[in-house]
Amino acid sequence: MKSRGFALPGLLIGLLIAITALALWASRSPGSLQHRTSQRTEIALRQAREALIQHAVWEDSSPGALLCPDLDNDGASDSCGPLSLLGRFPWKTVGIAPPRDGAGECLWYALSPGARSALKADSRGGTQPALNPAFAGELSLAEAGMAAQPVIAVLIAPGRALEGQMRTGSADPCRGGAAADFIEARVGLRSFVSEPERSSFNDRLLAITANRLFDSVAPRVLIEFAGAGEAPASGLRKLFANGHRSEEFGPGPDGHPIIDFTSAATRNAFPSALPFSTRRGCTRFEVAGNFAIEWLCFNSWTSYILYQAEGVNRAKLSLAGWQLTATPDEAPHLTRASR
Repeated sequence: MKSRGFALPGLLIGLLIAITALALWASRSPGSLQHRTSQRTEIALRQAREALIQHAVWEDSSPGALLCPDLDNDGASDSCGPLSLLGRFPWKTVGIAPPRDGAGECLWYALSPGARSALKADSRGGTQPALNPAFAGELSLAEAGMAAQPVIAVLIAPGRALEGQMRTGSADPCRGGAAADFIEARVGLRSFVSEPERSSFNDRLLAITANRLFDSVAPRVLIEFAGAGEAPASGLRKLFANGHRSEEFGPGPDGHPIIDFTSAATRNAFPSALPFSTRRGCTRFEVAGNFAIEWLCFNSWTSYILYQAEGVNRAKLSLAGWQLTATPDEAPHLTRASR
């Protein structure tokens, strides 16, 4: 009888061992490994995209402008021109560890030439595209079986090396080699494709679209236009504090604010410098530096901001689902409109 007392615990222990072994086998099965690899790649791509966008939000030459790629595999963004579009993700410049895909490879990165942050604000809307929600991007990305769509930038996880691809060095921090030794998704100077994995294609891509980028930039634009801080030291809030009535600035027939960025009153309401000149209806300063009055005007941001006068010195501003009230009496508070 005593032996029977140990039979059930022994059976349970054996069953537990079997279940544990089965779980361990399942975790190491090809399907599970493939899932973990795919998950790690997705996390790396999304982390890199978020880092790039957040850096672009606080770019002072023109919010929304993106870093150039790393062209020499040291993790730092390099100087790039209209043809230097493809390189490594500049992890060091954005201040994160190099994101790695499921194969342990560092990410690659391509961007539209007109989106690069090295361009001066006064070139926007002239020789270079204005950075605002109308800028869809100069790259194209075709998803499998779908027509190509414009995108501003593309992040690429190269995956494991395929037949014929030669990669050098260890993965610390990133392995070396030409773009062709990592990427199959590039089909033209500015064209990319995303396809199902097969023996000759294993890239994973994630785009930065205009909606994704400028939705993040919108709060920065509204705050700069309204004027940040507790005191009305700049922007519309300073104009109101200086005695200008809210209805002086709109709305126009299309609901947007009406403001002369070349007037002395507006220059006095924004950080500025001497000497200055005017170009295409905007104030351009002759000294080095980045000024909100320049990039707001040259990028035509007032054409996308909705304006509603709500009193003598109070106005409601809206952009891309974000809104705030500009008044000299209190610091602006951003809220998200329901969608």
